[in-house]
Amino acid sequence: MEQEYTSNNNFTGKLILDFDALAMGAMNTDAKSAISFNKKQTKLKVKGIKGKFKIKQQNGEKLTMSNSKNKSFIFEKMELSHKIQMGTKELRDFVLAQQCDLINGIKAQFTKEQFFLDKKDKRSKKRYQFINFSTRDNGYWYFKIIDGNAFFVLNTAQKEPENVFQVKAVKVNGIQLQPLLKTNSKKDFKWLKTCL
Repeated sequence: MEQEYTSNNNFTGKLILDFDALAMGAMNTDAKSAISFNKKQTKLKVKGIKGKFKIKQQNGEKLTMSNSKNKSFIFEKMELSHKIQMGTKELRDFVLAQQCDLINGIKAQFTKEQFFLDKKDKRSKKRYQFINFSTRDNGYWYFKIIDGNAFFVLNTAQKEPENVFQVKAVKVNGIQLQPLLKTNSKKDFKWLKTCL
């Protein structure tokens, strides 16, 4: 999909705008809403959302839109050229079985327990508990597959924004990551190392 963008605006998770499928959805769910354009293709309507989005600027890598409240949304084009042969469950199990190194300097543990806030609110999101021993806080983590490409989402503490990484490769010594958004607070986190 050459026309797929992700947004750094975080109100229901990172947004994905797919022009090929004419749909918009959040990274942390499989649900999508249909989108439609006006005749001049300068305004975008998302089914189920009140108001329209106006396309202010678009180049090959970025798309800037604003809503009726004049709030800006910046979407960055996704590079979907790192296809892998593993699904989300296989990636999750690989991390759970092989994890042993610090995660970007943080002593922590990945679990397969549902993120406690999602469990408390009875949400069906597939976010898993991330136990941060360094700050004594809990975050969440999960993988998402888009067009054969895997993405790793990590939140190491509740008040921290989501960090989104593209999985470039899965090797014996770990998972090679590439920060997806320029707003990632963990831009230098490039390897999810294993014990092997």
